[in-house]
Amino acid sequence: MSRWNKFDLVGLLFPRRCPVCHEVVEDPGELACDICRTRLVRVRDPFCGKCGKPLAAEEQEYCGDCMRKKHAYDRGRAAFVYEEWMRRSIAQYKYGGRREYAEFYAEEILLACAREMIRWKAEVLVPIPLHPSRQRKRGYNQAELLAAKLSKKRYFQVKTEQLKNRNFTKVLQMQHTTHS
Repeated sequence: MSRWNKFDLVGLLFPRRCPVCHEVVEDPGELACDICRTRLVRVRDPFCGKCGKPLAAEEQEYCGDCMRKKHAYDRGRAAFVYEEWMRRSIAQYKYGGRREYAEFYAEEILLACAREMIRWKAEVLVPIPLHPSRQRKRGYNQAELLAAKLSKKRYFQVKTEQLKNRNFTKVLQMQHTTHS
């Protein structure tokens, strides 16, 4: 007879939900459904040297967006293409209270971006703060939570006091569609 521990009980009372389909993950050791992992489109070479989005041709260095406008950062890297499945997942993470998705995102970011993080000698993560009223409404800052998960996995230092958000911006509207 197996002995129950607190993790078994938590998993029984609050089963992990897949960050892609939002259903209960069948394998308790997994962070997402196997089939759902195949639904997310990974960013592969070639990708933009500035923001990390996929490029159409290897000859390109930057995407159209980065050629048109200046960013406040030196380089970025994306793990997934921001398409419908990923948009819905992030919307649930940000607006649906799905804090547990941060674990999946952190794991996937490290799998996809570890080489760049090492090459960039990344040491500190500075999550973008939410406006105080938005943080009160959501109950947490999703960027700060993700930074904390990344920090635990790779021992980055997280600095949350570096930036303050004084601007209240409009929420980007999501089109809620269902996939069968």
